Amino acid sequence: MDDLTRLIIEGECRRLVLAFAEANDDWDHDGVADCFVEDCSFARPIDPDNPYYGRETIRAMFRDRPKRLGRHLMTNILIHVDSETEAHGRSYVTYLSTPDVDQPRPALAEPGIFVGWFDDSFVRTEEGWRIKSRKGGMALRSGGEIPTVGPRPDAARER
Repeated sequence: MDDLTRLIIEGECRRLVLAFAEANDDWDHDGVADCFVEDCSFARPIDPDNPYYGRETIRAMFRDRPKRLGRHLMTNILIHVDSETEAHGRSYVTYLSTPDVDQPRPALAEPGIFVGWFDDSFVRTEEGWRIKSRKGGMALRSGGEIPTVGPRPDAARER
């Protein structure tokens, strides 16, 4: 594989990492789901051992969760190109939020800064590059309580 092809693939996968964060912060559950292939998995950093399976399940999870005003700050995005159709990578996420979505901006975040990561596998599809699997984890927190995960839909338990 030539250097230009590798750079293009790295850029497309990096774009997915950022598109996921933007759609998540904007409560755009369709935009989040569009980052994934149909047969995918996603595990939240606060619940890494309980993944959600399938694009529609992921769409429903993001659609049905309580709204929060939050920002996912994505850094240290490192993509490894495995072939012209597969890649994998890790990115770090720093997250601040508040459940008070209606307060004036700039809003006051809850105490608690959470730092974690996402390990991703990417595949090339007819629609372009998409996430095949995304597993999060937590490394650090400063103040605040780790949020609890609500009830999971039955479809999320499959596999």
